[in-house]
This record gives sequence, structure tokens and C-alpha cells, in this order.
Amino acid sequence: MLFLPSKSYTLSDIKAKNGYESLILFFSDELLIKLLKKYKVCFQKEIKTDNFICYINKDETLKNIFCSLELYSKNGVFDKNIINLKFEELFLYMLTSKNEIFNSYLSSLVKLNSIDFKAMFLDDIAFKTVFDMANAAKMDISSFSRKFKTLFKISPKEWIDDKRFDLALYLIKNSDKNINQICSECGFSSPAWFIARFKKKFNLTPNELKKSNNLYNLP
Repeated sequence: MLFLPSKSYTLSDIKAKNGYESLILFFSDELLIKLLKKYKVCFQKEIKTDNFICYINKDETLKNIFCSLELYSKNGVFDKNIINLKFEELFLYMLTSKNEIFNSYLSSLVKLNSIDFKAMFLDDIAFKTVFDMANAAKMDISSFSRKFKTLFKISPKEWIDDKRFDLALYLIKNSDKNINQICSECGFSSPAWFIARFKKKFNLTPNELKKSNNLYNLP
């Protein structure tokens, strides 16, 4: 079994015969961050390699984990939630088995992909300004903005607005607050700007969405 970070690859001369199969699992930074936090993973060693590829010998437990994945696949019960749970099982087994190679690989992966930086902004922390975000990352605004956009493919200001719009959408659908109250609670200083941007993003004005949602929820 091997683990590779994104944008990496490896070649093999294994021939596809005698029933040989390979199973490939892809996992996101978000899932990795969730598991690192859930199990309070602390790193002490780093892997000494230039390509960050981690090779691990298969044992009976690993074999059973992958066999169960194959069983789900054959039965047509192979959705995202099951994949995430099976990956969590794999992740937890590798941690509890105290596999130093795997732990070292995770440590290197965190540094390679700036996982610690990303983790700050994948939590439900309400940052009001780009300055607040840069301050949390202990960086000046210019350097922070460049790094943030490189990692998230979006500017910090756009990220803040997206979070505000997500909250506004939730409040419109699930509260009795009027649009001005929602606009203020979500941190938008101009109701007119909020309404125009909301319509551009969701193809409905806030009031149109609220009315359609109320009609949908009528008994």
C-alpha cells in the first residue's frame, strides 16, 4: 500500500494478470484536517524523502478494510459517506498501530500542503475582516492574501463574503427576520449592495427566496 500527495505519481511494472487489481482512494485536505483534529494527532518525526511517497506493507487488518470496500462496491452501496468512513477506519488503524512511517508521512504532508494554515479557515470561525484573518495567521496582509489565494483559489475578501452569504441564505430559509436584520447580522453594511450581490449569486433576491420558501413550507 502506498500514499501519495496531490500532483505526485509513481510507476509500476506489475502486469495486470492473475486477477491483479488496484484500488485508488482520493482524500481532500478538508477530510484530513477533520481527522487530524478529531483524533488530536501530534507529530514528532518527519519523513526523510524528497517525493513524499509513503510505502506500507499490507497486513491482515488492512486487507480486510479494503475487502470491505470492494464488497460495498459490488453491492452498489458505494457513496461518499461510506468512502469517508472507510478512510477514517483506515486512518485510525494506521494511527493506533503506531506506524512510524505513516505518522512521518502525515507530518510531512501537513507541511507540504500548508494544512495547518488551511485548518484555520476551514473551521466555523467568523472573521470580520481580512486584517483579522492575517492577524490570526501571524502574517502581514499582503503576504497573507497571496498565500490564501494560492491555496484556496479565492481572495480573502471573497471568502469572507461567501461565508456571510451562506449565513444569510440559512437565516432567510430558517428565521422570521426581515432582510435588513439579516443584512446587519451577517455583516453587510449596505442592504442595496447585499441584495444586488445576493441575486447575482443565487439568481433570486432575498425577498423572492423568502417568499418562495414560505410558499413551499405551507401546510
